[in-house]
Amino acid sequence: MKIPHLSEAEVDAGLRAMGFDPAFLPKSLRLPLDQRPPPTEHLAPTVAETDLTDDEWRALSRLIPAKYRKRPGADQRYRKLFDGLLWLSRRNAPATCLPPRYGTNQSIRKLRESMCIRGDMATIVIALPGLGLSKERTAALARDL
Repeated sequence: MKIPHLSEAEVDAGLRAMGFDPAFLPKSLRLPLDQRPPPTEHLAPTVAETDLTDDEWRALSRLIPAKYRKRPGADQRYRKLFDGLLWLSRRNAPATCLPPRYGTNQSIRKLRESMCIRGDMATIVIALPGLGLSKERTAALARDL
């Protein structure tokens, strides 16, 4: 079976006809099949690119009330949440594309919603500029929280 090679404009027109916004499709997925990178190369950048450093996490974790961090594994859970939010922001990707190392998109959504209901997210957004995070990370977290 021969695979047709479509131009980028033809692919965009086809996506729009199906009701999809081509802006949300990573550039690598618009390439012809024989030129696409392996899936892990375009979905999961290295840990150092998007994940919080230990110093950034220490500064950010102080804003989460201690009573919610007492449970075993809670620190890792919250760190995965923020790392996942940064990954989504950097990639401008839907939550369903979240790599497994951050947990499921449902678990991220539930944890984020519970923090919003408790008011933790509002506290974090207000305190972000004073944490010493880079401007890029501060903007990404503020936008996604």
